[in-house]
Amino acid sequence: MIKLKKLLSEDAADDLQVTFGDEKMSQFVPDLAQALAIEQDPKVQAVLKAGQDDGDPDDDKLPHTVTNLKVGDLIPTQQEIGFDQSIETLLNDKWDSVSSILGTSPADVGGPIVTYDGTYVIDGHHRWSQVLAANPESTIPAIDINKKAGMDEKDILKAVHGAVAAELGKVPSEDFEGDNILDTVSAEKVKSAVDKITPEGEKSWSEGKPEFGQGEELKKNITAHLTANLQKIKGTGGKSAGPKRLYMPQTDADDTKSEPKLDALAAGEINIAPPFKKEGVIKLKDLLAEGKYDHHIGRWFDVNGKDWRIVRFIDDRFAHVMDDRKNSSMFRIEFLVKNAKALKPGGPDFSTKKQRPVRPKVMTKRDYEKMLKGAMEDTKGMMGDEEFTHDMASSMIHDPEIKKLLQKEYPMVRKEEDLIQRLQWDLETYD
Repeated sequence: MIKLKKLLSEDAADDLQVTFGDEKMSQFVPDLAQALAIEQDPKVQAVLKAGQDDGDPDDDKLPHTVTNLKVGDLIPTQQEIGFDQSIETLLNDKWDSVSSILGTSPADVGGPIVTYDGTYVIDGHHRWSQVLAANPESTIPAIDINKKAGMDEKDILKAVHGAVAAELGKVPSEDFEGDNILDTVSAEKVKSAVDKITPEGEKSWSEGKPEFGQGEELKKNITAHLTANLQKIKGTGGKSAGPKRLYMPQTDADDTKSEPKLDALAAGEINIAPPFKKEGVIKLKDLLAEGKYDHHIGRWFDVNGKDWRIVRFIDDRFAHVMDDRKNSSMFRIEFLVKNAKALKPGGPDFSTKKQRPVRPKVMTKRDYEKMLKGAMEDTKGMMGDEEFTHDMASSMIHDPEIKKLLQKEYPMVRKEEDLIQRLQWDLETYD
């Protein structure tokens, strides 16, 4: 019996491998979010969770240690840490944590941060910065991902994003608030914030640091203390180390716990490294009857008043067709199901009554480029001039998914003949 957890969607696996190959987090995060959004069923999530079924049970394992780490020894991996989330929360004692940060070790910050190799902060930068700003000698609870050969801190950021996406089905993000404390923060800025300290904050600081005195003396000493420690935060090198705050993983998003996501990484359940699919196993699209349209090859049909003969099917997603003048084109199967008409008995019948319905899929730019490349490869030897690609583009523009994508990619192009010209130029890039 085939176990569903072992069935990997080949398209989703290929897309995921390309996504994890993105060099920059500013590319990776939107691509991962798009992959999750485009799929109308949980294919990408299923592949993300298939780390134990991709052909290598150990490639995705990222074991961790639950420990306490000295805040002064840690390095941030993001470019932005907000003043409001770091300093103002110490002055209004929003989380009722100041007494713990000033007086105990490890500091109680509501849960562990996530680190890598005992050095890099992966998630929990604002909890780390609060503790370092208030008490550089303190330690902080951490889920510390063990060092893995061939993986640096940016690879770990991607892996943790994958674990979050696998559980939540989305890629949550959050921006920083106030000035970036990895830039220079003036003593005047700190003093202005300290002058607004709440009674709760003042009480916690006076009890935690009795040597700082009371009233204005307390405020003066807090200002000097925080200003000096902000310099230590700036000196950690985070400004040049990693991505912006928006592209950082949020392991506790939607009021969830970090631990289950990190446990899944430790067990190798999250598909974060090649191979992303196991060769030789039955894949999800095989169960959907790969090749189910092949019996239509060679038959003629009509689309929008033009006759075409089917040459071949590609991935059961595209049909490569030719007319009686050997002009070639490509149509999406979803389009043919709705629009193709048989020319004579025995012609292709794409009726959903006789075939399993094909789930509509939004055409992505990657799909579009793959289709163009396939069309040009299939017509090598029949091409000779720009008129050929223009005729092909004139036929392909009837596919509403292609037309919709072109209108999205080129919003200033309004006339159909201009869209055809744009499609022709795109085709010619693969000549």
